[in-house]
Amino acid sequence: MGTVLFRVDGAQEIGMGHVMRCLALAQEMEVRGIRPVFVVVNYDDSVQRIVRRFGYAVETIPKAMGREEHVRRVVQSAKTNAARCIVTDLCYPRALADVKGYREYLAQMRAHGFFIVAIDDLNVARFSSHIVVNPNLGAESLAYERRGAPKYLLGADYFMFRKEFIDVAKVWRDIGVIGRKVLVTMGGTDSHGVTLAVARALARPDMPPDLDVRILMGVIFPDAVERGLKTIAEASKAPIRLYGEVDNVAAHMLWADVAITSGGLTKYETAVTGTPSIIISQVESQMQVSERFAREGSALNLGLGAELSDDYLARVVKDLLGDHGARTKMSESGKRLMDGRGCERVVSEIPAEVLR
Repeated sequence: MGTVLFRVDGAQEIGMGHVMRCLALAQEMEVRGIRPVFVVVNYDDSVQRIVRRFGYAVETIPKAMGREEHVRRVVQSAKTNAARCIVTDLCYPRALADVKGYREYLAQMRAHGFFIVAIDDLNVARFSSHIVVNPNLGAESLAYERRGAPKYLLGADYFMFRKEFIDVAKVWRDIGVIGRKVLVTMGGTDSHGVTLAVARALARPDMPPDLDVRILMGVIFPDAVERGLKTIAEASKAPIRLYGEVDNVAAHMLWADVAITSGGLTKYETAVTGTPSIIISQVESQMQVSERFAREGSALNLGLGAELSDDYLARVVKDLLGDHGARTKMSESGKRLMDGRGCERVVSEIPAEVLR
């Protein structure tokens, strides 16, 4: 059995999407008889817990450590675990504050003889990896620097879904004539408190009396957001049910008539499950791809959460719940965009000899 080492981070200010898509790729590796090992900076114990919940080994690097020592620790871990391939997912602002340093980080690991796969979102660095994966919708049109000739895997065909989503990717769902079930899922964290604004809008007394709401609270939601949600749920006339860590997010999406999601990776998950969705971006960098989803017809894009009023959101939700035709088209558009085979495609592009 071969081993692949994943170098990835998660935290409230980073989000959990990087970790979750690496876990998706790890599941595909495991299916092929390859052992995943994770190395993470010790920003939050929740990251280690969720990796172990998936059944994978995880090692930590202290927060206060320079790049050279970082590289030494990762290389040592790869050698100890007999890994020949290192997958990195480090395209978040803290890591990219020093673009030159980020490139050198990858180059130094490659210089030790490892095959490097770099997962990217932002296209701000010239990569020194063997493969670059940008699985975002529309990424194939980005002007990546092609010198040095890494292999580029670009676009939603390479989006990495966890097994729970792959299992339902081929299921075309029925769309109810009148919708009443709303799922709110902002991903693994919500440092901007967007979920609170959504909950306030859904708890308004002028919302439909038969509204049924589920809110998924991510693994590293801020305590203040969780407390605020509990207060809103207790005061709401319509049932608002709060869920902590859930094992199967896809099942909640299939339950919902409409999902309200962040501008992060959850919008891909609503698309592959055929769940009509409303996207509310948490940060500016999510806006461009969120608008692409709206143009493709799989979602409504309401822009930045900080600029969104409760009145407007409540009106959009009510209108969409009552519009069977619009929800049907959104569901069909999402299913056409995503086929759930991204992990399979990515792993197939990695040379077999470095996975043994």
